[in-house]
Amino acid sequence: MRDNDVVEDFLLRPVPEAETLSGLKIATVLIALGLTLPVFTMGSQIVLAQGLLNGSLIITVGCGITALLALVTSLIGARLRVSTYVLLTMVFGQVGGKALNLMFAAMLIGWFANVADLLSVQLSSAVSATYGVSIPPIAYSTVALVLMTLTGTFGFRMMERFASLIVPLLFAFMIYVLFLAFGDDRIGAAVLKSGDGSLTVVDGLSAVVGSVILAGVLAPDFTRYARDGKAATRSVLALAIGYPLIMLIAAIPALVVNSADTMDVMMKLGLPSLALVVLALSTWSSNTGNLYSSTLTLATVLTKWPIWRLGLIGFVCAWLAAYFNASAYFVPFLVWMGVAAIPVAGVYVSAYLVHRSAPQQLANGSIQFKTKNFGAWLLGTVVGSGSVMTAGFIVPVPALEGLAASVFAFLLLHNRDLLPANRRRSEDPTAA
Repeated sequence: MRDNDVVEDFLLRPVPEAETLSGLKIATVLIALGLTLPVFTMGSQIVLAQGLLNGSLIITVGCGITALLALVTSLIGARLRVSTYVLLTMVFGQVGGKALNLMFAAMLIGWFANVADLLSVQLSSAVSATYGVSIPPIAYSTVALVLMTLTGTFGFRMMERFASLIVPLLFAFMIYVLFLAFGDDRIGAAVLKSGDGSLTVVDGLSAVVGSVILAGVLAPDFTRYARDGKAATRSVLALAIGYPLIMLIAAIPALVVNSADTMDVMMKLGLPSLALVVLALSTWSSNTGNLYSSTLTLATVLTKWPIWRLGLIGFVCAWLAAYFNASAYFVPFLVWMGVAAIPVAGVYVSAYLVHRSAPQQLANGSIQFKTKNFGAWLLGTVVGSGSVMTAGFIVPVPALEGLAASVFAFLLLHNRDLLPANRRRSEDPTAA
């Protein structure tokens, strides 16, 4: 295997057998993407609202739902060994797939910019308040974006090595914070609190599913490196066990000091310097994934560009957003992009299951636009959007309603193609 192949990360072709990894290594990368302040904060908010027992159940069930989706998508990634975005061109056609990939690119680069911008503002404020040193946020943004670009644009192998270092370190820091919380006199009363009711059970469940479900949608980006189906299944432990553990480790200290803000928790426990380190490292590890996935999706559109140049696009866009303070203005846009992204998984999972015995039928390069599949995605997006605006039609979890609607629409639009006789006659039932 040429070194250049590894650096280029097999952007448009299947990962060869010789480059595959164990499921636990892939799980480590996925955990690194979840070790981020928004995940810490969400877990803390749910436990503060519902108490430790109920909050733990909500978090476990929410992550479990996402893990079930990730199990299916991870197995698809391990079977085809291509990224989510190559898979989309197979399922939606060359033109349809690229259209959706541009949407994913905008969303991923947008989040990459927004997270880096939030980090710079928080670091600038915290350093000024703690040490009296005033440094403009753009300086932090520049350094952070350079580091994130270095770890996000040199392929999955670089991410895996980075994750193997950062995950144990961050876990050690958070366990230390947890240790201090257990030594506090308030721990007994804190863990017995029933919660303040600021979030209902349904709201908490919706928040968990909505915030982590994209990890299930984009799982093939990482599990294409899985050695086999068992390795892909083991990687899902990151969502089923790792994410709930992350949230609960952050939530117990939050109960003790009665604050959902992880930075504030560490400050109140007398750990200002550690708070800054955790803020920087957790954002670095999680945001690397946004840039990495954005390079994969851009590769399906800019097919001749090397991975480093694709990463440079993300860097420049993010830096300009930080310089002009623009990232905060497109957060609502990014949220709606997330609503549109989730039904994609419903369609590509359905299409793959129909052709699981002959996946080559998915890769019909002569088809530019698969209308039925695109229509199923569009209907799922409409339902998901309506669910957000109405707090749910049937179940108040918009992510699940959009996902379910896309599956139902796929089956409805392909009802004749799914009959055995028609499947034998059809060369590609996913075509328009």
